[in-house]
Amino acid sequence: MKTILARISHKFSTALRNLRLHVLRRDKAGTGADFVGFATLQGVDPASPKGYGRTDPASPAHLRETHTSIRSPFARDEFFKICGLALVLGCLPLPIGVSAALSFEVNKISHRATVEETEYKVEFPFTNKGGEAVEILEVSSGCGCTTAVPNQRVFEPGESGEISATFDYGSREGKQVKSILVKTTQADNPDIVLTLEVTIPKTLVATPGVIIWNMASEQPVQARTAIIESHLEYEVDVLEIVSSNERFDHELEVLEKGKKFSLTIRPPDVSEIEGIMRGTFLVKTSIPNPMKSTKKIYAIVR
Repeated sequence: MKTILARISHKFSTALRNLRLHVLRRDKAGTGADFVGFATLQGVDPASPKGYGRTDPASPAHLRETHTSIRSPFARDEFFKICGLALVLGCLPLPIGVSAALSFEVNKISHRATVEETEYKVEFPFTNKGGEAVEILEVSSGCGCTTAVPNQRVFEPGESGEISATFDYGSREGKQVKSILVKTTQADNPDIVLTLEVTIPKTLVATPGVIIWNMASEQPVQARTAIIESHLEYEVDVLEIVSSNERFDHELEVLEKGKKFSLTIRPPDVSEIEGIMRGTFLVKTSIPNPMKSTKKIYAIVR
């Protein structure tokens, strides 16, 4: 359709240009022009004493150009060609807005989570603004933590719907970007990508998160300390330290009430260690959210 319209439009422009050039050539030659259509529009009286269809060589150029009549076969041919092309262009159905298309109000939603949140539920509303029904074939996410479903499968022209998405935070922190792929039957852009961006606040930070001793270079093995810091606005208490290996000694100290703590870990004597020894220290706090209330610190002696 686009190709046909382009060809007809080109022929229309060419015919109009040829007619105008022909009129100007005959007018400049002083023999009178061939087309009468512009005379009245430009204020020239076709019944003037100068003669119907003749031009006044002494009149301004723009008046001479418009004081015309249809005389030559060429001019008549071009004139009827223009009329025919204009009729065809006016009768052809235009493809604009006819093809089916799901138009989403937004393709990306951003959210800043609170410490208490464990998940985020959101809807991506849309409307079928095309002229045909659209079926949603599949809705999928690249992460198992995010699920998304449409409220129905087939949407008629003008009908609205939504994609409902749920993002389970788990133990994730920081900026999280999740993509949702919507596959449809629409001709243009059948695969639509929706984006969910969530910033999850950090609650507890342990520095370092992993403490390593090297028996070959450290004699005797010294105690090392990890700093545990809360990023919350309210005070946090450390309730318990659970160790997976009782051979490690540990001691907790409050550096700033409700905000900062130190955990000192000491491995056993090197003579008592064979191969690699590991231990995990689980720091339990008073934070209400169970997914945010603990922090792990790893200890390795090798």
